[in-house]
Amino acid sequence: MALRKNNLKTNYYSSKRLRKNRVAERLRYQKIKNNPVKYEQQKIKEKMWSCNARDINNNSTTLQNSENEVLPPSSSLPPPPKTKYNDKRMQIARNKSICARKARNLSISTQAATISKLKTKIE
Repeated sequence: MALRKNNLKTNYYSSKRLRKNRVAERLRYQKIKNNPVKYEQQKIKEKMWSCNARDINNNSTTLQNSENEVLPPSSSLPPPPKTKYNDKRMQIARNKSICARKARNLSISTQAATISKLKTKIE
C-alpha cells in the first residue's frame, strides 16, 4: 500500500509540474507574439528547423532506398563520378548552408521592409 500512495503522490506532482510548464510555455509564446522582432526571429528559427528536418528526412529516405537495392558485383560497376560534393557530409553541410542563407535573406528583407515603412511614416 505504501508504494501505491507514493505513486499517487508522484503522479499528482508530475501532472502539477506539467501543468505549470504548459502555462509557462503559453506565456513565453504570448510574449514572443507581442514583440515583432522576437516574432520574426521565431519564424526564422521555425523555417530553419523545418528545412533541417526536411534534409534529415531526405537523407534517411535515400539511405532506405539504397539499402533495398540489389547491387551487381563490383567488377561490373563503373567508377563513381568525380564531383565536388561526392561526400555525404559535404552535401548535408551544403544543404544546411543553403537553408541558413535563405533564412538570413528572409530576415534581411523583412528588416528592409520595416525600415522603409518607418521611413515613410517619418516623412
